[in-house]
Amino acid sequence: MKLNVYLWLIGITLFSCRGNQEEYFRFSKIPESLEQVLHFNDVTFNVSVKGTSSLKKITIIIKSPELNDTLIRIVNGKVYGVKTGDLNNNNLPEIYAFVIGRGNNAKGSFVGYEFGSDEVVQLAFPEPNPKLMEGYMGQDSLFIQGKYLVRQFPVYNDSDLSLTPTANTRVIEYSLDDSHPYKDIRLLHLENSYVK
Repeated sequence: MKLNVYLWLIGITLFSCRGNQEEYFRFSKIPESLEQVLHFNDVTFNVSVKGTSSLKKITIIIKSPELNDTLIRIVNGKVYGVKTGDLNNNNLPEIYAFVIGRGNNAKGSFVGYEFGSDEVVQLAFPEPNPKLMEGYMGQDSLFIQGKYLVRQFPVYNDSDLSLTPTANTRVIEYSLDDSHPYKDIRLLHLENSYVK
């Protein structure tokens, strides 16, 4: 089935990169554009990111024996990486784009899709668990690790007005199952959480 071109305007919240929590991406150091080709089995994704200022247009051209189409998404921030995956092990390709925006306390999100032979399903975080988000003030790091989308961030004391994080980092691992409660969106599932 030929898929329609999707254009969604979304204010992607801000987040920093994976790695040492003291070495965050600087907005000005990320290139204004990105061109990347990714492969998943017999599917090829040609990804381009273009735009000026903080609004960027992500164009994903999908080519495979069953599917040839284009997705377009507008994000608020800069795209610093794109990855493919198969978190639910169903042999359907997924694509994840990571975005960073301005600010010291950037908050994390991603743009993600799973591609079937006749549908495209948007992927999203579930509602945040308030208990797990205690001490959260942004500075997220999001990345794919094995069968998980991992989110980690420094933990702050609520009473600390100096905005200095504690020595702890919260790690949340999300999985993807085949449940499909909504027509065009599939929520990730909270799998594990711990503080290191």
